[in-house]
Amino acid sequence: MNEAVEDSMAPESGAPQYRRTADGRHAYRITAGGFTEIQRIGRRFIVHEVYARAYPEMVRIHQMLHDPHGRYLEITAAEWHLLWEQAHGGQ
Repeated sequence: MNEAVEDSMAPESGAPQYRRTADGRHAYRITAGGFTEIQRIGRRFIVHEVYARAYPEMVRIHQMLHDPHGRYLEITAAEWHLLWEQAHGGQ
């Protein structure tokens, strides 16, 4: 992988970055290696692990981190962890 491309898509601080879609149905924990997505469907949750190995995944991460259109909104780690607990049966 091109090192410049990889660096441009890694979270700047090295720490995970957290985003959600504007409609609130998807939440993301983004790391340099990829992202974890929590998808809410009604009362159910689906968790996806996506590794940034192919170009489409790299582009998607870049779009989430540098979205000028307001589709992906920043959330806190606490908000992410609350959704994570809900997805794994904790209330």
